[in-house]
Amino acid sequence: MKSWFPHGLICLALAGLTFLCMGRVVANDFINLDDPTYVYQNPPVIDGLSWPGVQWAFTTSHAAFWIPLTWLSLQFDATLYWSGPPGLASASAAAWGFHLTNLLLHVANTLLAYGIVFRLTGRIGIAVCVAALFGIHPLHVESVAWITERKDVLSAFFGLLALLAYLRYQEKPSVARMTAVGILFALSLMAKPVTVILPGVMLLLDWWRRGLSGVESWGWAIVEKLPLIGLSFLCTVVTVYTQRADRGVANLSDLSLYERGANAAVSYEKYLARTFWPMDLGVFYPHPGMYPQPDEPLSLWKVILALAILTGITALAILLRRTLPAVLVGWLWFLGALLPNIGLLQAGNQAMADRFCYFALLGLFLALVLAGDRLVTLIGLGDAVKIAIFTPLVVSFGALTWVQVGYWQNSQSLYEHTLAVTQGNPYIHGFLGFDLYERGDWDSAEEHLRKYVTSPRNGLVAFQYRYGDVLLQRYFKSNRADSDMLKKAAAHLSYTIKKDPDFAAARFKFASALIEIIQCDRTGEIPPEERATLLDSAANHLRHGLQLQPETAGGYLSLAWVLAARGEFANARQTLQMGIERTNDPGNLQQMNNLLKALPEVAP
Repeated sequence: MKSWFPHGLICLALAGLTFLCMGRVVANDFINLDDPTYVYQNPPVIDGLSWPGVQWAFTTSHAAFWIPLTWLSLQFDATLYWSGPPGLASASAAAWGFHLTNLLLHVANTLLAYGIVFRLTGRIGIAVCVAALFGIHPLHVESVAWITERKDVLSAFFGLLALLAYLRYQEKPSVARMTAVGILFALSLMAKPVTVILPGVMLLLDWWRRGLSGVESWGWAIVEKLPLIGLSFLCTVVTVYTQRADRGVANLSDLSLYERGANAAVSYEKYLARTFWPMDLGVFYPHPGMYPQPDEPLSLWKVILALAILTGITALAILLRRTLPAVLVGWLWFLGALLPNIGLLQAGNQAMADRFCYFALLGLFLALVLAGDRLVTLIGLGDAVKIAIFTPLVVSFGALTWVQVGYWQNSQSLYEHTLAVTQGNPYIHGFLGFDLYERGDWDSAEEHLRKYVTSPRNGLVAFQYRYGDVLLQRYFKSNRADSDMLKKAAAHLSYTIKKDPDFAAARFKFASALIEIIQCDRTGEIPPEERATLLDSAANHLRHGLQLQPETAGGYLSLAWVLAARGEFANARQTLQMGIERTNDPGNLQQMNNLLKALPEVAP
């Protein structure tokens, strides 16, 4: 019992340090980037744990991933914390519980990192340093503060458990112990396929701890991991399939081979640089091959410099492989863990992402701490100097993490910070505009949404729709004085419908714009044929919208007006009666009854 006592105190200290730096995350809200898809607009999740929910979790490729364990985890949180219908109002009240689970998983991962490093080195000081860096580094804020990234911390949790189980297997091999490794690895992949490289990390640890040499020893080390390698291969195939099915994988026409390779090299260098200098961190870094950047990060000299840095570090690690093998192990762990997300097979529009290095940084921290320890020892300095060097580093990183968590308080604070630290980022302008639109800040929303819709990559129909609606609302706010704004709104709403024919709200808004164009023609400038075409188009869009959303009372009112304007009074009355039967809203009921009474007076 005495042998475990210091470890228990250390774990309490590490947990306390992590809570101190990350704990304010529980006061944060959801954000509107992916969180609606994963949680608060996703009925199978917010309905909580149930047998149908479990079936859905294991059979869906929702959000372009097969991640059943993540869905079950989010359903469990919803069972505990959610009350109310889908939507942001209910989400805000439940957000603290989802954040708490992410935080607890990260704390658990920090303690697992301590256990793994201690088992690898047998040195408490080294294990504490690596685990502390893992727990409080600012690059890990995104994985903890973003509820969508439950998959990241959950996958790492089971991946680290699998690694710990493998170290026990190394000490005393048995079928039962390797089976435990396989089960934990499978659970990790079922949370997020980011740990597909774990068999490779295990081979690195074999080389370090077993001193593998010769074909025979390497051959057996690989053979015993064939089931794990098979799981990695299967998971990779499933992930590529689901991403392609969701059109999430970029084609060569979108990104050339040079752009992919160049961005991979530059991103590796940036991950390394931000490990030492974790400043200007944002939620989205635009890929320079998709969003032109003023500093031209993929210029040839920058790519050559990045490759030179990576090559130099790799060469140094190889030279030190006999005297300090942990440096090569940790460095290759870092490089390999980032490989699935480095962009050679590009999924998404990002150049890189802080969350991608969550598991990878553990290897880098291992290499850095052991190399730093050896260097200080060679110089002849004692433990007091090591503590004096490490303490301000922890304080600095901890303070930066505390500040970074604050940026994740809500969508607006996160996006405004991201726009302040990145350039050429219309994607985030779109999400900020979306958030401001939901808050009713039309003028600010229009400014940010315009920067998105006028960018080269402007295909998100939700943003096109809201930009059209903002223009429509601003047109009404201007007392119908700006007819060009009305036509521009109609054009963006029409574009939305072409991209997504089943977007009911866009059809209703587009019909409203067409009706407004007709009603504003008080001088008869619109020829009769064009007027009839506009009325027909409005009627078709309203009927289609009502088929998709038959409970939309305003749709019946607008359709009745259009039918009356075409002289179809009987159809207009029938439409109004259907609308009256389907709404309990006093305002809509009054408007419908007023139009019903006025029908004989409506001119065609």
